[in-house]
Amino acid sequence: MKLFTTLIATAASVATVAISAPVHALTFTRWNFNSDNLIPNIGTGTANTVGGATGTSFFAGTTTDLGVPNQAWSTTAYPLQNIGSKTAGAQFATSTVGYQNIIVTWEQRNSGTASRYGQFQYSTDGSTFVDFSAPFVDGGNAVFQTNTVNLSSIIGVNNNSNFAFRLVSAFDPTTGSISYTVTSGGYGPAGTRRFDLVTANGDATAVPFDIPGGATIPTVGSLIALGAMRKVRKTIASKIANPATSAVS
Repeated sequence: MKLFTTLIATAASVATVAISAPVHALTFTRWNFNSDNLIPNIGTGTANTVGGATGTSFFAGTTTDLGVPNQAWSTTAYPLQNIGSKTAGAQFATSTVGYQNIIVTWEQRNSGTASRYGQFQYSTDGSTFVDFSAPFVDGGNAVFQTNTVNLSSIIGVNNNSNFAFRLVSAFDPTTGSISYTVTSGGYGPAGTRRFDLVTANGDATAVPFDIPGGATIPTVGSLIALGAMRKVRKTIASKIANPATSAVS
């Protein structure tokens, strides 16, 4: 009986590990724009402009993208000075079902007359967007800059078929004034904000499977647990059929 208890406890422990140990850092959706369209090259999703911005042009992408041709998505027609902060830019939508601890990365290049600052916004219903953190310098001036947003603290974006996010221009948060600032020159709505390698990453959640009786446990844990139980049954059956005897001198 002690052997039975030990093996069952071990099997249960393994099953628990299987539940709590997801596969880490998987890219489930990516837009590299190398095909001159807004279709992801990895996974499925949609991309479009919002707030009056337009984006129908594709130009040279970041040097970290080794694709041929190497393209990026260019957007323009942003708001006039002093209006429309956090309203115009690019919107991306992709399902996170099967993933948690979501991280979004992208590379961005701003022209000299584009807003220097941007705001990352996320949505759990696909229509209502919430600011994540404060506006930040989101693109280099004529060079690509890498950006990373870690949404692992936002439980609502996990396993969510309606997950979406926006990359929009924003007023300069450092001055307190209601205006856009730029890296060089003067602000202009025709300034461009170019995006490349827009990527959604996450930890894959444990994949359950059904066993007879309706119980659901992770595949690896279930196989080990069932194997351990069968081994115990065979051991007990063997001891009953062949009881141990003591030699008497």
